[in-house]
Amino acid sequence: MDSEKKIKRTARLIAILTKYGFADIVSRIRTSWDSHIAPEEKESKADIASLTVYQRIRMALEELGPTYVKFGQMFSNRDDLFPPELVKELKTLQDNVAVEPLDLKALLQKELGIQPEKIFSGLSDMPMAAASMSQIYKATLKERKEKIILKIKRPGIDEIIDADLLIMKDLITLLEKYNETIRSYNLGQVLETFDESIHGELSLSQEMLNMQRFAKNFEGNDATHVPEAFPTYSNDNILCMEWIDGIKVTDLATLKKAHLDAGAIATAGLDLYIRQILDHGFFHGDPHPGNIFVLRDGRVVFIDFGNMGSLLPAEMSLLEDLIVYFSLKDIPKLIVVLKKMAVKCNIKDEAKLQRQMYDACTMMDNTSVDKMDMATIVNKLKAVFHENDIQLPNYFFMLMRGLVLIEGIGRTLVPDLNIVERLTPYGYKIIQKRLSPAYLLSKGAGKLKTIGETIGDLPENIQALLNKLANEDIKLIHEIPGLPETRDVIKKSADRLTLALIIMALSIGSAILVFSKMPPLIYNIPVLGFAGFVISAILGIGIVISMIKERQGK
Repeated sequence: MDSEKKIKRTARLIAILTKYGFADIVSRIRTSWDSHIAPEEKESKADIASLTVYQRIRMALEELGPTYVKFGQMFSNRDDLFPPELVKELKTLQDNVAVEPLDLKALLQKELGIQPEKIFSGLSDMPMAAASMSQIYKATLKERKEKIILKIKRPGIDEIIDADLLIMKDLITLLEKYNETIRSYNLGQVLETFDESIHGELSLSQEMLNMQRFAKNFEGNDATHVPEAFPTYSNDNILCMEWIDGIKVTDLATLKKAHLDAGAIATAGLDLYIRQILDHGFFHGDPHPGNIFVLRDGRVVFIDFGNMGSLLPAEMSLLEDLIVYFSLKDIPKLIVVLKKMAVKCNIKDEAKLQRQMYDACTMMDNTSVDKMDMATIVNKLKAVFHENDIQLPNYFFMLMRGLVLIEGIGRTLVPDLNIVERLTPYGYKIIQKRLSPAYLLSKGAGKLKTIGETIGDLPENIQALLNKLANEDIKLIHEIPGLPETRDVIKKSADRLTLALIIMALSIGSAILVFSKMPPLIYNIPVLGFAGFVISAILGIGIVISMIKERQGK
C-alpha cells in the first residue's frame, strides 16, 4: 500500500483520537510512528470531556469511518469479551455515509466492457440506497424485461479499508504492549476475524457465490425464494441481481392487506434460519428486518449475502453436541463441549461454572413462555462466559445474534412466539439422527479407518525408531524392571487389539450386508451378513473367556 495514504490515514486517526480525549494513546502513536504527523485538533472540546470513555470510543469510531464502524458493529454482541458499557455503546453505532456521485454508465462500460444502454434501461446516476462500502441502483434488464438492482462498490474503498486495517494492527500491537487489560482481550485474534469478515463482505464476487450456494442449499424449498444473480454483468466491484418486489417482513399492515398469515410467515422464517445453521452450516449473518422480505405468495426472501456465517463439519458437530447436552441438561458434557469450542478458556472454578450452566438450562423450565426469550438466555450465557473467562469463536455469537434478531422479527408478527420451543424438536431430531444405524455405521467406519491408518503407519514408525536407536540418535539410559513380563503383556494386548479390530470390521461389514439385503437370503436375511455376525460373536466370546481364565490364574 502507498505509504503516503497510510500517513494520511494515520494523521486522521491521531486527529480524531485527540479530539475525543485519547491524548495518552496519541502520545504512544507519535512516539512509535512518524513524529512529523501532526493532528488536526490538539485539544478536546469541553463538551466531549464530559462524556464517558465508552461514549467517546463510539463517537471516535463513527468519525473514523466505515472500517472502524464495522469493527465496532461486528463485536457489539461480544459481552463475553468487552465491558457491558462499551458493548451498549457499540450497539448504537451509526454508519452515516453520504451518496457518492458516480458516472454509472461510464463505470459499467469500464468494468464490464459493455455499452450499458444496450443492456439496461432506466439507469440513473442517483442511487436508491447508499451504504458504507457500496451503493444500490435500480434498472431493467432489457433482454428479460426484468427489474434488477446493481450493487456498486464505492471507488477506492478497498485501499481505504486496507490502510485502516494496517493501522489498526499497529495500534493494537502498541496498546497490547503497554496495557495488560487490553492484552487480555486477545484483540490480535479479534482483528484477524474482522479482517477475514470485512474482506469477504467487500468482495462482490464472493457475495454472488454466497447467493448461489444459498440457492443450492434451499433448492426445491417452497417456503423461500433466493434472488437470482447475473454473473455476465457482475464482477468483484459490481453485482447484478434480481429485484425483489416484496413486503418488508415486519410491515404488518401491508401483510394483512395482501391476505398473508403473519403466524405462518413467522414460523417459516424461524425454521428457515434454524435450517441454515443446523442443516447446512451456512447462515445469514445479519437477518435484521431490512434484509428479509415476503413475496405475495408468502415465500420468505433473504437479501444481502455479503455477511454470511460458515461452519466447518467439526464445528457443526460441536454445535449439535451443545444443543443436545443443553436440552438434556447434561452439564459436565456441556462444559466439555464448550472447552472444545473455546478460542480461549481459563476456568478457575469448574464447580461454580457447572452450577451457573445448570441455572441457565433450568431457567427455561421455570420461566413462563410469554416472559422467556432468546435474548434473555443469550445474555445469561454471555455473562457466564465472561465471568469464567471462556472466549468462544465469533461464529457462535454471530449465530446467537442471528437467532435473537429472528426471534424479534417473529415476535413482531406473533407476540407469543418462542424460539426456544421451536429449537427443542431439533435437539431430539439430532439425538434420533445419532442413534440411527446409518449414522452409527458411518461413525464406526470412520473410526475404523482412523485406527487402520494408525496401525498401517506403525511399521514405518517402528522402523524409524529402530534406525534412530541404531544410529545412536536416541539413547536408552534407564533400566526397566520386569521387561520380559511387560513384553508378554504387550503381546497379549496386541493380539486382543487385532482380534477386536477384526470383530469390528466383521460387525460393520455384516451390518452393511444386512441393510443392503445382499443375496443369498434365508428367511429374508443375507447369509453372508448372518455368518459375519456369528463369527464376530465367536471371536468376542473367545476374548472374554481368555480374559476370565487369565484373571482366575492370578
